[in-house]
Amino acid sequence: MPRKAWDIRKNLRRKVNQRRLNKRFLIMTEGETEETYFNHYRQLPDPIVQAIDQSDNKRSLVEKAIVERDRRIASGDFIEELDEAWVVLDRDVAPENPRDKTNFNEALKISKNNGMLVAYSNDCFELWLLLHFQVVSSSLHRDVVCQKLSTHIGKTYEHGSKTDLFDRIKLMRQEAIKRARQMLKERESIAPEAANPSTTVHILVELIMSEPGFRDD
Repeated sequence: MPRKAWDIRKNLRRKVNQRRLNKRFLIMTEGETEETYFNHYRQLPDPIVQAIDQSDNKRSLVEKAIVERDRRIASGDFIEELDEAWVVLDRDVAPENPRDKTNFNEALKISKNNGMLVAYSNDCFELWLLLHFQVVSSSLHRDVVCQKLSTHIGKTYEHGSKTDLFDRIKLMRQEAIKRARQMLKERESIAPEAANPSTTVHILVELIMSEPGFRDD
């Protein structure tokens, strides 16, 4: 027996009423360091964090992130009008690669054109970790960033390490945010690919912290 129109409308209203009211963050990274870090963040509902591309190809990372976001939109996991999809990536300067700068800039452009948000670090995500311990005012290669981080934690830290520093640094997070803001302000006239050191990871962190039910563990 065909369903009456008012039954269909009632079911549609019920589905709308069951939709989430709070924003969810879909955070896609190129490495396990970033994935480990963001997996400590909790809210209502919890962020979804995935390491989806470790090929060190920034454009490939963004393209895979777009596919994953769109898959979740289709499945109902991601509400396009409410949720935010972020890509966390590094500049990772590689002078031996002639397309090094182009790949990074294309990744940013593709993200913008497809409604993806980017939390980048120049030169590496470990810069964000280092800002919890000190001010960084001069250009640093990722190897030097990791050397400085090693000095602060009292053991060797390597780029891309699975070492989980979250518990060690979380009480210094507000200081890191303040330092990252100042760093970005000082380089606001410089293109991201050349703005070493700089990071926008703090922007994503602050947004998650501002959401209902935020906690970290």
